[in-house]
Parts: sequence; C-alpha cells; structure tokens
Amino acid sequence: MKQITQILKELYRIPTGKEKLAELLNVKTTKTIENNIFKYNKMDETTDKEIIYDMNLRKYRFNVSLPSFVPGNIIFTYMSKHINNTYIKDDFIDVLHYVENDIKDKCDTTLIPTKKLSPLLQKIIQIELALKYNMSIKMDYLGNRGDLEIKYIKPHNIYFSGYTHYLYTSYHEDNIANIGEPRTFSLNGIKSLEFHNLENETLSRKVIGNAWGEFNNSIILHISGSAAKYFRRENIFNDNQFDLISLEDDNSLIVKMHYKKEDDIINLIQKWMPNITIHKHSEVSDRIYQKIKENYVDLTIQRDMSN
Repeated sequence: MKQITQILKELYRIPTGKEKLAELLNVKTTKTIENNIFKYNKMDETTDKEIIYDMNLRKYRFNVSLPSFVPGNIIFTYMSKHINNTYIKDDFIDVLHYVENDIKDKCDTTLIPTKKLSPLLQKIIQIELALKYNMSIKMDYLGNRGDLEIKYIKPHNIYFSGYTHYLYTSYHEDNIANIGEPRTFSLNGIKSLEFHNLENETLSRKVIGNAWGEFNNSIILHISGSAAKYFRRENIFNDNQFDLISLEDDNSLIVKMHYKKEDDIINLIQKWMPNITIHKHSEVSDRIYQKIKENYVDLTIQRDMSN
C-alpha cells in the first residue's frame, strides 16, 4: 500500500512517466509501477481505470477529476492552503510540523476515500487537480435565476473572500458564449464538474479578488472612530483586500482598498458613514459620493411610501 500511496501522491502533483515513478519509489524496473497501478485500478469498482497511461503525454495521470482515494498528506496540503483565516492557517501548519514525524508513516500508507469528504473539499481537490494537469472543465453551475447552466471554462485560481471560496476562470472555446472572457464562480454554486480537455497552456494564475472578480483597482481611505477600532480589533488587514498604510496620531487609519467594482467602496462607506471617507478628491470620489447621496434619497422615498 505504501508504494500505491506514493504513486498517488505524485500523480496528484503532476502527470508522471514510468521511469520517474520508478526513481521516486526506488525500484529497479517500471514493471513494479505497472503492477501497483493495476492493483489500484482493481481496488474496488470505483477505481476502475482511474489511472491511465496517456500515450500523448507518455505519462500516467488520473482519468477522473475526483479520484476515489487521496493520500493523507495531500489532504493536509489542500486544507492548509484553503483555510480562510491566516492565524488558523499558520496554527494548522505549525501543528502539522510538531506531529509530522509521528504521523508520517500513517500518511505514507493511508488512503482517504474522497466520498467521505465535504462537497467543498471535493471540489477543491477537483479544481486543484485540473490546475496541476492544465485541464479545462465542464461544469453544472446554479445561476442566479435558479437554473443549472452548463459551462465550459479554463480554471485559473481558487481564492476566498470572507467565508466564500471562488473559482476565477475564463470561458473555454467550447462554451456557448463569452469565449475568453474572465468570470468568477462561487464554489457553492458548482453542482458538478469533470475534466474537459487537456490544454496546451499553463492555466494556473495568481489572482486576488472577491465575488465580482479579480481586483484591478485601488483607492485610499481614511478610517476613524468605531470603524477604525473594528478594523484593528478584527485585523481586517488579514484580508487581501486591505493594506494598512499608516496609523495616525488620532488612532485613525489610512488604508489602501483593492476592488473590482465601485459598489464595494459604496457599500463599505454606507455601512460605516461618517467614519470612512475617501482620502483624496478625485473623479472616482465624486462618483461614489454622488451614488451614496442617490441611495439615501431612494431610501427616504421608500420610507415615506411605506408610512
């Protein structure tokens, strides 16, 4: 079982040739590799042909987006990578370092059934594997209208905003519309996914964003009063959306906020006004303040109509 687990660990990382696997396992012949993969594919009815020898790549790879089993150390890697609180994430990694010698032998021989994992972790495994293999994805996505939509996408990165994980993508050539356009999907809305095509490009990209998509703008804010206390107490700078520039003498904060849409800035100022303002006058600040005024007028009208 240890050799099978080692093979799976490598295939979760990258498609790998027979000779490389033989070297990693420190065996003299590739026949040992073939025999172990044959054993894995015959472990039970779910693993049949899960690992194939890709004649185009001349390497072994998984033939499914969610293999039936995953080595314990791969699970620990994915879990630590996708914990959305930096402090908990660092603690988790430190704890693993403390106990790694005690659990190493267990991880080297333990295969965890993926069907026992949460739907979120299953999808993370599938997307991570697609990124490692440069595989495009076909998925069923629950859209805002409540209908399942078939999407063909190229995955680029998983990131999280708050408690929600998002998949940043661009539409594949086989999609019905919007080919090449970037799009962000909530992992909660993905109801099923599978490998589509092996792409001749590197799909993985480092992306930071939120539900709107990748952050491509920034603005400087002045934060004071109860808002400043909240930002410091909750360590909002643990979030990739905010960078602390300076702490002022009056305990107010100068902060850079990254955003995709101006709605993010509007919602934040409205939530904390008058304690959050835009640091310097600009066309953007004029536009945002004007929209906040319009929202206030609309709210007043709605209030008067309901009385």
